[in-house]
Amino acid sequence: MANVAREKKWLHCFGSVDAIIFLAAINEYDMVLEEDETENRLVESIKLWRALTNAPFFKGIPFILFLNKSDLFQEKLPKVPLQEIFADYPSFHNSPAVAGMSDFEKGWRFIKEQYAKYFAGTSFYAHTTCAIDTDSCKKVFKSVQDQMFRDAFDDKAL
Repeated sequence: MANVAREKKWLHCFGSVDAIIFLAAINEYDMVLEEDETENRLVESIKLWRALTNAPFFKGIPFILFLNKSDLFQEKLPKVPLQEIFADYPSFHNSPAVAGMSDFEKGWRFIKEQYAKYFAGTSFYAHTTCAIDTDSCKKVFKSVQDQMFRDAFDDKAL
């Protein structure tokens, strides 16, 4: 948590932004930090996310979560199931809301929910990405752009 406290020192520099893009490596769900081998990388990322989304500087600012390295995540899932890391994953995996989805789809949605439950803002968008798949990235950025425009026009209509 010391890393999160240290990060708050620069939050005031971003007081007039239109959106925040938060990038997290989804494949690191079973890895620890180099500087602290007792801290899970995904858990640390979620702590930072919570600190940012609760910051008064970002009140009303849309947050876009990119869960990157989805290709590596998909390869890793059969070898390191999410339930080995997250005790509450089996109840999510077996819920009717995700019935019929692939393990990859269930897995990324579960991780998205780990971020979503700490989101204190007004607009939150999540996407899986693979930075080396440029066509996919273009589609994701176009989707984000379209959503931002829709939101901007909705705000103006009020």
